[in-house]
Amino acid sequence: MARKTMARNKILDELHAARAKLLADAGGDLRRYFDEATERLKVSGRPIAKLPKKTKPRRKKTG
Repeated sequence: MARKTMARNKILDELHAARAKLLADAGGDLRRYFDEATERLKVSGRPIAKLPKKTKPRRKKTG
């Protein structure tokens, strides 16, 4: 059976390439990658949305 491949998405390809470059710039170190991303976010001055957590109510145990 022939395997189907997903159509390429240019926007996602660009995002993945940018992420790969940023990770390479951080020497492949995920902690450094996230620390640098956090710093870029802070200095950008852009507001950060703080959304409430969506939690499911716990079901009561029966029996």
